[in-house]
Amino acid sequence: MSKPSGSAPLVPVGPDRLLIPLAGVVRLRQNEERLLARLLERPGRVVRRIDLLTHLPRAILTFRMCESLEEAREGDAVAMALVVTAHRSGFRFQRPHRVVCRAADGPLHLVFFQGREAILRRRFAPGHEMIVGGILSRFNDQWQMVHPTLVARPGRLADGQERQTVYPSIKELSLPRLRRLIELALDGLPAVPEWHDPATLRDLGLPGFNTALQALHAPAGDADLRPELPARRRLALDELSAHQLALALLRRHRRAAAARPLPRPDDLRRRVLRALPFAL
Repeated sequence: MSKPSGSAPLVPVGPDRLLIPLAGVVRLRQNEERLLARLLERPGRVVRRIDLLTHLPRAILTFRMCESLEEAREGDAVAMALVVTAHRSGFRFQRPHRVVCRAADGPLHLVFFQGREAILRRRFAPGHEMIVGGILSRFNDQWQMVHPTLVARPGRLADGQERQTVYPSIKELSLPRLRRLIELALDGLPAVPEWHDPATLRDLGLPGFNTALQALHAPAGDADLRPELPARRRLALDELSAHQLALALLRRHRRAAAARPLPRPDDLRRRVLRALPFAL
């Protein structure tokens, strides 16, 4: 993902200002989290739509529903029914915040190295039962999940599993919030005219720009993450075209301005010629 910049213009690909709508800032809905709204309003943290649309997933996690810790193994991506029992504060002491939960056959800790304690206490209120999914690990012979990415009401995993798209991490944005922002960017994806020759796209077997983005952010399996897929090749073609057009615009700009003429002092030329030990 390119570095967010609230005022940096987007290099047009194709007709003038064609992609300017994609550079617009993603506006949050009224029911979005206030914390996320404050994050996006910070100076230098403006998130452009094009930055989110081109931030592509790198993996798919499939959470398998487990009834107990006994049937799970360390390193598994699992989802379990848990009951929150207590909180152990840690942020103030440079330690992770721990949410103590009870599974069917023993305790399990949800570990958070960053976040706001008040939000965690409200989200994981003691006594609440919920489905929590993440990567199981052990620390001091204690089962734990570090930054679980799935939190749902009981009965959510009716088919026994849940799939989640995993994106490369961005500082100060958790995966659920990043995923929500990308969903907002896709929901407001403007219809833009095709800037490539339709015959070229047909010969290469490439989809349209919006179709490619929708497909890339909704992979059904690991096979949909391969770099040779038509949707990824389409974005690669756009990136290559944008690069070539940017170079062409730069060359045209440099050639448009004539070079400054340099004076020819004839007296200095004659003095240099006279000083030479040979004749020219």
